[in-house]
Amino acid sequence: MSYPFLDDDGNIHELTFEQMMSATDGFYQLEDGTWLRRVRDVTVKSSKVMNHRAEIISDSMGFPEAQLSAMQKHLNESGVKGVEFVRDRNEPKFFQVKCDGPRSFGKYLKSRNMQDYNSKNGSGATLTALDIENARELVLRK
Repeated sequence: MSYPFLDDDGNIHELTFEQMMSATDGFYQLEDGTWLRRVRDVTVKSSKVMNHRAEIISDSMGFPEAQLSAMQKHLNESGVKGVEFVRDRNEPKFFQVKCDGPRSFGKYLKSRNMQDYNSKNGSGATLTALDIENARELVLRK
């Protein structure tokens, strides 16, 4: 039976039982000085950062259907790219603002003379049902 060890280049090395037992804390040094680390699964995963920007969908910058043409005109005049208006699934007569990332979100916010205070006020965290219930209980105490 062999035991998989991985080098820094992502190459898998199969070690014998004796070699595996002489490894210290899961690390083994080959004769050429290359260090290997024990792996459980021989699948090599990339540690490369994915080039992915998170979409931002805002209700607070949203608007009713009656304002759609005016807001589309404003968007075109502002020149901000990466912004679109999407119909809210729960309220069909309301449009949300969908931005392709934080940069377009910030530019569109500025074009509307708005500010994002969420991170400054600590409201970047999502409240759970338990948080709401605990707050309700606190308010109703006598």
